[in-house]
Amino acid sequence: MTGIKFQVLGDNEQFFGDMLAGKPVTPVSDGQERLLNAYQWISQRVNALCSTGGQEAVKKWLQCISLMR
Repeated sequence: MTGIKFQVLGDNEQFFGDMLAGKPVTPVSDGQERLLNAYQWISQRVNALCSTGGQEAVKKWLQCISLMR
């Protein structure tokens, strides 16, 4: 299964792009705050998986997520 599964709209689009590009961001809405929290959680999870199981563990985790509907 491929294709876009997540799309950010409106004012959040620029915020999300800047966040992914590693630019400093300051959330100004609840939606942006949730995006930032989710991004930070995912980053921490990926870092933890890398340190304990390497790239293979991250790959397996991403495959599991891709099956979610």
